[in-house]
Amino acid sequence: RQLRLRLGGNIMQFQHLASSAGAAEADVLAITVFGSPDKDATFKAISGQVGGGLAAAAKDESFEGKSGQMLMFNTTGRVVVDPKKPLLARRILVLGGGGRKDYSPTLARDLVAAAVGAAHRVGGKRLAFLVPAGHGGAEALQNLVEGAVLGTYRFNRYLTSDDAKKPGQVGAVVGASDG
Repeated sequence: RQLRLRLGGNIMQFQHLASSAGAAEADVLAITVFGSPDKDATFKAISGQVGGGLAAAAKDESFEGKSGQMLMFNTTGRVVVDPKKPLLARRILVLGGGGRKDYSPTLARDLVAAAVGAAHRVGGKRLAFLVPAGHGGAEALQNLVEGAVLGTYRFNRYLTSDDAKKPGQVGAVVGASDG
């Protein structure tokens, strides 16, 4: 499923894949961790692909998967989530989701908004958001769109620099289910 949406003067493209995020290329790959990253299979698999650096960074920054926590990790460019479909990602964004039982459409939308904002701050143009297992489908696409729109919002009424008033750079958001 694909959708194109005009936001101000920009067009943002959305795509929802029923397979792993490996079916897309992205500047930023965003994953959600519920609780300790040591117990999350996706986190461990991705950390293994970058030589354990993601797990080390999570430990150094005391990342515990709590709601509102964020960890941005710079990769060497290649992360394999699914061996059949390699994903090229310059950065991995790990978002804390709190407890798995607390997952809701509102939380999903807020996580995507945070991911779009973080991708914008590092100059990302394409974001791949890995939808947690069991939360795919049409509702996931709706959450991607709503979250991306919220993530691009900037109050710029009092900003004076032309650079500060530039629209967001993120032009494509890909949502993929991890199970």
